[in-house]
Amino acid sequence: MIWHHPVDWDNEQVSLAKREPRHGRRLTLAATVHCPNSTPIMIYSVHLEVFCGMLSRIAQFADVMLDAKQHVEKGMYHQAILGDLNTMAHGIARLSPNYCCDAMRFWSIGQTEAYFWHHKVFSVTDPRHVPERDGEILGTEAASVSNSKLAAWGVPADVCTDITNPGFADPFHPVDTITLDNPSFRFFGISLMKGKLDWLLLRRLTVRDTSVGNHDYSASDHKWLCADVTLA
Repeated sequence: MIWHHPVDWDNEQVSLAKREPRHGRRLTLAATVHCPNSTPIMIYSVHLEVFCGMLSRIAQFADVMLDAKQHVEKGMYHQAILGDLNTMAHGIARLSPNYCCDAMRFWSIGQTEAYFWHHKVFSVTDPRHVPERDGEILGTEAASVSNSKLAAWGVPADVCTDITNPGFADPFHPVDTITLDNPSFRFFGISLMKGKLDWLLLRRLTVRDTSVGNHDYSASDHKWLCADVTLA
């Protein structure tokens, strides 16, 4: 893995590190879950950096997609990527150089970050790794598959190659599903910062039911997402 780190929290000269001292970096946890009478499932627990621009989050997530594709090649076909992708580079966050510190803060005006990810990230599939081809021996065809939609926005070539989607889909709508709309971020009833920050990306898992909870934000500043699935 390349391990893209948008913020160097170990560098005391970084203004954010001074203001929010912490040790370590954002990482993704991965585990193989062995279910009774079924094949194993690869589960990723993701929490992307919030103090960076959209393009840095995309670079971080490219590492996860690359790892997922490598596990598909090893026969790990059932996978889930779960967590807070912090897709919040829109609304009032555009005015903050801490939350939005790249050109996308203005280039993406008119759409939420979650909408951008849905149409520019997850919509670009890798034909070598889609579920329909699971179990096939990968050849050299389409060896240079890349996300041309992101390349047009200046995303580095290695990131565009790594982040092609091997068949993940989220059962929750990228615009209508709001997981952050904390009352603390409202002004006279107007939501200043809200959006879909949390994702359930499922590969070869059939969704039977979905639910959203914590609507009053009493347990957390995010709502939770839940999906009842079976192996496809």
